[in-house]
Amino acid sequence: MKRFLHAFAMFACMCIPLGVYAQSDFSTDYTGNVTLSTNGGTNASVCKVKIADVEYDGIKAGVTKTAGVMLITLPANTKYLHLHVAGWKGENVTLSVTPNTYSEDIALKADDGISNSTPFTFVGNPSTEDYYKVITFTDALTEETTLTFTATKGKRFVVWGVTAETNTPPTATYSPESNATGVALNVQPTFTFDKAVQKADGTELTAADLVAPLLTFKDAGDNDVNFTATINDAKKVITVVPNSDLAGSTTYTLTLAALQGTNGVAQTEANTFSFTTRDANAMSIDNIAPVKTRYIWGEVAKLTWETSNLPATATGAIQVYRDGLPYGAPIPVYDTASLTPGSPTFAQPALVNGGYALVPLGSIPVTPADESDIYATNYSLVLTAFDGTTPLCQSTPVENITIIPAPAIETIREYLPAFSGDSLLTTGVVTAVNGTSFAMQGVGAEKSGMYVYQAAADNVAVGDSVAVLGVLECNTISKLWQIAKGSAVTRLAANKVLPAPIVRGLAESLLPADSVYQGMLVEISDVVTSVKGADDKADTLLSGANKMVVYNTFMTRKVLKSHFVADSTYRVRGIMSIYDTLAQICPRNSFDIAPAIAPVLTIAPANGEVKVELGATITISFDRPMRNIGGTELTNSDILNYVS
Repeated sequence: MKRFLHAFAMFACMCIPLGVYAQSDFSTDYTGNVTLSTNGGTNASVCKVKIADVEYDGIKAGVTKTAGVMLITLPANTKYLHLHVAGWKGENVTLSVTPNTYSEDIALKADDGISNSTPFTFVGNPSTEDYYKVITFTDALTEETTLTFTATKGKRFVVWGVTAETNTPPTATYSPESNATGVALNVQPTFTFDKAVQKADGTELTAADLVAPLLTFKDAGDNDVNFTATINDAKKVITVVPNSDLAGSTTYTLTLAALQGTNGVAQTEANTFSFTTRDANAMSIDNIAPVKTRYIWGEVAKLTWETSNLPATATGAIQVYRDGLPYGAPIPVYDTASLTPGSPTFAQPALVNGGYALVPLGSIPVTPADESDIYATNYSLVLTAFDGTTPLCQSTPVENITIIPAPAIETIREYLPAFSGDSLLTTGVVTAVNGTSFAMQGVGAEKSGMYVYQAAADNVAVGDSVAVLGVLECNTISKLWQIAKGSAVTRLAANKVLPAPIVRGLAESLLPADSVYQGMLVEISDVVTSVKGADDKADTLLSGANKMVVYNTFMTRKVLKSHFVADSTYRVRGIMSIYDTLAQICPRNSFDIAPAIAPVLTIAPANGEVKVELGATITISFDRPMRNIGGTELTNSDILNYVS
């Protein structure tokens, strides 16, 4: 049963039914006409949703104690908003949408795969009404509009696959491009529409309809080409498959009759395009494609292709282009590669049919002019076949490749959560080790700490300079940003000087989830212990109304607890961390815990220096902020009890 919501906005009165509109489409992450925001990142972050081993961009909103909020900005003329959304495992989540006032909220179904940390492995059926929602505006939006989606307080949800469908006729793009030349003989042409389509009479378009006269495929002599055609579940992509390879050096034309969008708006002209095939006897590299299009410096990019008529001894090289100009030297084609950053090893094969290339992007000098434009897509790749040093043929360009620099830890932290779910290569000095997990730190005074969880390395030591290649994630339990399990680690140098700890008093050290000192080496100068953890997991330290935890990440619980006596003051050094919203400090060894040095007292005038007349002022100064014994705040009335 469809759900009907009623909304009132400044620009229009809208009736918004919510339900299944068409089958869900996972051919793209987000279309360019929709802008999604994490509302400042305070309770939302970018994530990945994995469906059938393919990852899609998404946003996870909400934490255990705070309502989840995310924003979707829609362009003018939007008629439908399509989105895929699921509630957190085991949680009943209700979404409200503003600025409009709705008579009914959106109830979300939980999915067992939406839990723990990104990437979330979705286990439900994303095409059902449970997870695929469509908001229909009775009248198309007259201006750009931002909707705010807010979940039940303390509940979490994940959104992905969001598109805005405008109140315009469907528009097709063609592959190969219209008037393309040198097209492969085994090409499978496609019509790709920007919105779901149906027949001109408003009825469903199926594969059985994709025959003449609705769809024709002819050569230059107006002869029919035998083919079969399919349309995907989302009703957006029509694929034409010839029954046999096409003839060489021949021009072909496909014509698809005018269709209607499922928004009810029809095309006024047929969809038609032509292309010319390559010489059947010519050497060629066909159907080149990347496994993905966005890479971090240091990753290995995998390309696949097919070849025709090349000699068995042919070799290949990839030329990277940036803004249309050659960028760096050509990179030989390889068939094996080590993912260890800084030291890839390769074996170069012949360029054979069905081959693939692993392009070590760490050899490309990526230097973006502005790191705020962190995901600029301005690279392309071209494969050239050689016989010795003689060029034989080239592939068509692989366009819209994004390569970003190996970011410093400070850059990763600055642009959170934009990097969430990305494979990153970064460097730093190891400051603490726990088995195969460790903390590392860059050079910045703030935002330069990072925790690496269970790396694929067992020889890392404190003081090592390392390069780490792994996926950035936010631990959903602790809320700590970290490099996920299984990262590759390269030791660049040993016995490096550790960064000096950041020295703070306990009251200054309470950390929100985005603390600038998270993961860094710090020193808390005046810790007063008052309660020991009854569960034998940690010591809870109090300073007045402020609270933090000393945790056993790098030490055994027994050894850690043996260093503390209640109601005593200590200097504690270690790695700053968090658990949910509670600050933690994690000592690395016994030397990180020591009784605090007693404060130094100064009296003016100095004792015995002069005679002090009645009514004169005596100043008592300490070298640090002071509190009462027990850690409570020191007030003026307290001072009267101490002075005699």
